[in-house]
Amino acid sequence: MCKKIPEQYTMDVDSSDLNSEKLEKEIEEYERENGYKQPSSHTKYFLDDNGVLRQGRID
Repeated sequence: MCKKIPEQYTMDVDSSDLNSEKLEKEIEEYERENGYKQPSSHTKYFLDDNGVLRQGRID
């Protein structure tokens, strides 16, 4: 079951490899470009419908 989730995601949403190093670099770049400050415990990162990395609040 756990292995099927990322496979299903890549088939349904994104065909690119889920590379954690690449994602971490994208997060760092996003933080630099947007004047990153330490997020609160209610902040998370997510990919929007267009595959763009976003930061948002968890309510």
